[in-house]
Amino acid sequence: MKGSRTISLSYRTARSACGMADQAFRLAMDFPASVAGLIVMDGIPIFEILSRADWRFAKSWFRWFFFAQSEKAEAAIQTRPDLWCPAESADGEENRADYLAATRNPAVVRGMLADYQAGLEFDYDDDRRDKEAGRRIKCPVGVLWSRYDDMESLFGDPATRWTGWTDQIALRHGIASGHHMAEEAPDEVADQLRLFFCRDALTSDPSHKVAAGGKPRQRSATKLIGEASIDL
Repeated sequence: MKGSRTISLSYRTARSACGMADQAFRLAMDFPASVAGLIVMDGIPIFEILSRADWRFAKSWFRWFFFAQSEKAEAAIQTRPDLWCPAESADGEENRADYLAATRNPAVVRGMLADYQAGLEFDYDDDRRDKEAGRRIKCPVGVLWSRYDDMESLFGDPATRWTGWTDQIALRHGIASGHHMAEEAPDEVADQLRLFFCRDALTSDPSHKVAAGGKPRQRSATKLIGEASIDL
């Protein structure tokens, strides 16, 4: 909306470093005047990932490279959807039903694979050009990662991988969960989101929307999980 700013919330999905994480990062890089804050959940810039890729990364994230070969991957997934997209990949009965319906839909699978392909063919180059030009994120950044997944084993402290892109890391915290942190540790995630969203650095700008009584309008942190952007 004209005259408003947003906080961008990203989440690495489908064991991919692309998807929402890169979209939110790109939003903050390309439209700095419109983004008040960026919080990343289980994600680091694709440039950082590929620059450090080794045999451990290839072994753990082999699907990323295979899925980027869209035609071959699409044929494999549609032939054996239960192997590539098993029901246990989603938590909760309703989530599982939505996941199964989506991953059995050829159009959805094709779009999912195009996202992986874009990560290798376009997103990396966008990051590289920004890196070479010295561009940095202008807003406060929050970094959350799952302690029981592979982020720490592959990249060490994930927040340090953002220091080359911003000097405003306002939050860095490992969540006691696997990759699906919002489902496995919702209270801890909600607490960290609330801390980030309520920071003075994000609410002092006069262009932000303010509720009656002079206090910034707040929304339930548990409802923010999964949203791509939130008006302040």
